Amino acid sequence: MMMYRDNLQVILKSEFIEKLKQNLDYMLAGGTDFRIKTAELSLEIATAVENPDVFSNRQSATEYVKQFLCTEDQERCIDVSESLFHNHRDLYLQKNLSEKIQAELVKRKQKRNLVFNYVLSDGSTTKLNLKNIKKQVNQMSFTENDYEQTMISFSVET
Repeated sequence: MMMYRDNLQVILKSEFIEKLKQNLDYMLAGGTDFRIKTAELSLEIATAVENPDVFSNRQSATEYVKQFLCTEDQERCIDVSESLFHNHRDLYLQKNLSEKIQAELVKRKQKRNLVFNYVLSDGSTTKLNLKNIKKQVNQMSFTENDYEQTMISFSVET
């Protein structure tokens, strides 16, 4: 059920660019080369556009990006347009959802992003995210001795 408000706020270009800069910083801290390039192109396009509302729906975002990135391949264009669309939608929702709904979303996000400290018997630790804990545990390297002597303890960080 959507809740509508009378005083909807628009996305300012400066806010949108700031959000994309934060996204680029996040990608530079550990994203793949493909995602970093997508974030860079998204920021470049957003800087060139007059009104970020062109990214408020997928179709107009895709059309605009295809015009701007005519030399890039189809996959890149789709990825950049999705990035611009999702960042615009996130900002729009941040500005226009009621405080009660925003608080509930923050609570759900925190619950989804629980991090566990995994402690081996030798005292070494690693952090495991609840969302992809199985994948992370499978990637950890254990010695035969670890399998026999491992005492696992978990502590939760929020």
